[in-house]
Amino acid sequence: MSRHTKVVTITAAGRDKGKTFVITEMHAVQGVKFAMRALLALSRGGIEVPPGMFEQGWIGLAAIMPYVIVVGLKSLHGAQWVEVEPLVDELSACIKFQPPGTGTNPDLRQELFPDPNAQFEEPATYFHLLREVASLHLGFSLADALSTSEQTPSPTEPGQASA
Repeated sequence: MSRHTKVVTITAAGRDKGKTFVITEMHAVQGVKFAMRALLALSRGGIEVPPGMFEQGWIGLAAIMPYVIVVGLKSLHGAQWVEVEPLVDELSACIKFQPPGTGTNPDLRQELFPDPNAQFEEPATYFHLLREVASLHLGFSLADALSTSEQTPSPTEPGQASA
């Protein structure tokens, strides 16, 4: 079975409007390792990770993300960039640029250039794409969670996914 993909076309006004990117989920082992490192970074950054979340991988990360969003990313004051940067790089590796005029041909998709020659020009585009990668893996939109979170959710029981 193939991994899930999501096509994202930038609709916001700006220099990247109309550009298309394809997001592909991480394979299972990479995803579990990523989720565990992210949970460890959250716990070292000041977020209390409830018991059982580490064993759940992405499900555990998904369960705790609404709480992180409600508390605010400022609560991650103890997180170290040296720990967070590889996580951002791994999320970025899930994104490929689909050049104009290439249709949906996967052979013509480009890895993101990690320098000033990147295929996007707006920082907001990059943040948007990273949120899309997270939503593909977590099963919900971080933007929607940010707009609808009004109270701290209780952690889910081990083995249950959050709604």
